[in-house]
Amino acid sequence: MKIFFSICISFSFITVFGQSFLPFHKERPAYYQFADSYDIFYKQAAISIDSFQISGTDTLFYHYPLIDVENGVCYLKAHDTSFVGLQSIRTANSYDHFFNRNGDTILLKNNAVLNESWELFHFNGNKIIATVESMALEAILGTDDSVKVISLQAEDNAGNNIPHIFNNKIFKIGKSSGLVSGYSLFHFPIDTIAFSLVGLENPSQGLNAADLTAEKIFDFNIGDRFDFIGGANTEPSYHALSHETFKVLGKEVLGNGDSLVYTFDYKRLSQFWNQNDYSETSFVGVISDVYVLSEYDFLEKRPFEFYFTNYGNGGGYLYLGNSYYEEGATVKIADEYSLFPQSDDCLGYSTADAPPIEKYAEGLGKVYSYGGDNSLNNYDTLV
Repeated sequence: MKIFFSICISFSFITVFGQSFLPFHKERPAYYQFADSYDIFYKQAAISIDSFQISGTDTLFYHYPLIDVENGVCYLKAHDTSFVGLQSIRTANSYDHFFNRNGDTILLKNNAVLNESWELFHFNGNKIIATVESMALEAILGTDDSVKVISLQAEDNAGNNIPHIFNNKIFKIGKSSGLVSGYSLFHFPIDTIAFSLVGLENPSQGLNAADLTAEKIFDFNIGDRFDFIGGANTEPSYHALSHETFKVLGKEVLGNGDSLVYTFDYKRLSQFWNQNDYSETSFVGVISDVYVLSEYDFLEKRPFEFYFTNYGNGGGYLYLGNSYYEEGATVKIADEYSLFPQSDDCLGYSTADAPPIEKYAEGLGKVYSYGGDNSLNNYDTLV
């Protein structure tokens, strides 16, 4: 019986770890957080396939563009290259080909077994060799996954080890998760742009945008109550504070479903301080508000994907964060960075009248906003 058990365990190990470990799955968006680096503007990005095409036995994947620094005449570029490149190729013989900014190939061997090595990258007559250092179960975003650890070592053409910044650095790839940690492939072999996996979809793990569509964000129920605290100040003399309560009394869907009309039982207390003067106002009554979902199309954007804002001819981007209102939930954060388009996809930057940072949560609507200029700051937050 013990012999049979050992054989079963060995067979299971071979079955799980002998299959391909793909760096990404086209049907499974993956979200990554980046370490601070002067080489990039974005702090978060996703592998979320824009489109793909079959060419013979190979598959060509197109990756969505990011806002990023531009070392030429631009402050930023609105549609720059993803950390996995503009496109990548998956071959029938189990390789993924990624391309850096010089057009050089970074090669991941998806079916490599324990202790197997291959040439990951070729540079200046030398090469970086990848070796599968270990394969083991590991908790990834709270779920066990089979994880392959790939270590790197630079060699000359004779196969002798040589010094290099990537020596002993690792990439981790999960059987279900794809890339778990590593370094920007588009910038390779720069070692300052490290990333780690923070979320997945289909199924959802960690940070994810699966339930953060405009339809789900503004889907309130009869009886829901929302309490907000807001304020504004101009230092040192003027301060304002408001307390608001919205209780949903009614809901109506108009037209083709693009407009939601809510009726609220509404209460507000506003307080004002101006030097030594104090005043307050209050209101109690029934109000209505209309949410036009098409006006929130920007919520469909992926992390650090450029969009035009509703505040004039400006630009912004989204990223994901942890919700304060529900454990394990995600909020979408709209950072409208006072970017404005220039020629040739360039973005300029203005320091005047910054539009708000806004946060959105499923079933709660807009839960936070902050903005202002050099003279007045204001905020509004769900409590």
